[in-house]
Amino acid sequence: MSDATIDLTALLDSHKLGRFHLRVLFVCGLCCFVSGFFAVGMGFIVPVAAAAMHLSPGAFGPVFSAMGLGSFLGSLICTPAADRIGRKPVILGGLLLAVPFLFLMAMTDSLLVLIWAQFFAGFALMGTIPIVLALAGEFMPKHWRVTLTMLVWIGFNLGSIVTGIVASRLASAAGDWHYLFDVGGMIAIAAVPVVALFLPESLDFLAEIPRSERRITRILRRLDSSMTIPANARFVLEEREEQGFPVALLFREGRKSLTLLLWAMFFCNMVALVFINSWLATILVAFGIAKDVAIMTAALTNLGGIIGGIAVSEACDRLPRHRFALLATAFLLGGVAIASIAQSGSRPELALAASFFAGFFIMGTQNTANAIAATIYPTAMRSTGAGWAIGMGHIAQITAPLLGGAMLVLEWSPTAMLGLAALTPLVAALAAWRIGRSAAPVAN
Repeated sequence: MSDATIDLTALLDSHKLGRFHLRVLFVCGLCCFVSGFFAVGMGFIVPVAAAAMHLSPGAFGPVFSAMGLGSFLGSLICTPAADRIGRKPVILGGLLLAVPFLFLMAMTDSLLVLIWAQFFAGFALMGTIPIVLALAGEFMPKHWRVTLTMLVWIGFNLGSIVTGIVASRLASAAGDWHYLFDVGGMIAIAAVPVVALFLPESLDFLAEIPRSERRITRILRRLDSSMTIPANARFVLEEREEQGFPVALLFREGRKSLTLLLWAMFFCNMVALVFINSWLATILVAFGIAKDVAIMTAALTNLGGIIGGIAVSEACDRLPRHRFALLATAFLLGGVAIASIAQSGSRPELALAASFFAGFFIMGTQNTANAIAATIYPTAMRSTGAGWAIGMGHIAQITAPLLGGAMLVLEWSPTAMLGLAALTPLVAALAAWRIGRSAAPVAN
């Protein structure tokens, strides 16, 4: 390798964490914050919105499923686009597209309009989440990549917690539930200039397109202003370039088993996660817990998700060969925690404790799984690999709300509903265990 050739992979891995990395983490975390505020807002506010609109909570099942369908299609469409035209323009486009639909939700009392608005906002915000995670992971040093990428996802949990605080205030004050989406729209607008000014384009992406040397050089000097870069520098990646449509690449070079098992793992755990986000507040109200307390309890599952995500991801970084065994164990414990919520009855302190541990193991482990999915595939398919894995999870956002709504209409007991939700993490655990045994990750 000549003096004018710079290996970007080795260069990024050799740099210690600095202000540049923190800025990338913050901006990507802000994007996740916007998505988190939106994604769980409807689930938290349903007990209030249903009463205001004179509907049963079960009637909102199609609203949640519309968001899931939008998120699923967004992941499948946006992520290959990001691998083709760049990460940053797709992320910015998603934020801009979401804004009018967030404000539309703040103005309507029509269930049909809510369905369409949730679909397009889900497409725009949730569809770009895998791209955000992949972009953040590319800039992080290798040995801490999973933990630091997971920290970006904490923005999603923080957004969910803030949503819960706002929703509980609206519930306790009998306020207009529409204000929740006014706040979401304003947060999305505020995020646009921050992303435009401070989010760098992927170096891995730029290295694969012609005549991008100047753009790469500008980003590297933001990483380290003292870096000396020859005028004729040629930038390469440690990974060999792979040709072909990104989705097809997920099934080549021994990746088929990994990809299919990863999709199964995401889907099964996300069924439980989406069920919690969509219906936990409603179920707790059915147990006899006050609306504002039920909303805050449901929101605090995300605090468990933050703490659990940090714990599980750090363990995965310290024990990379056993990370899927760690995921499997955490999924199993998550199923136990969901079943424990059913035993709390109308005692809010027990419901809070059980919900916290459900968030710790179900949400926290999913946070780590998202980060792993954004790092295990080679560059040519990284956004696509993470996007399609998370997209398979988004199918759960279509099915789980409809299932929950149907159970409410059929007057299932809250205990039976939680018992069914506790089963799916067990299947996710089996898939994670199989990945660890037979489908070793192909990139790190």
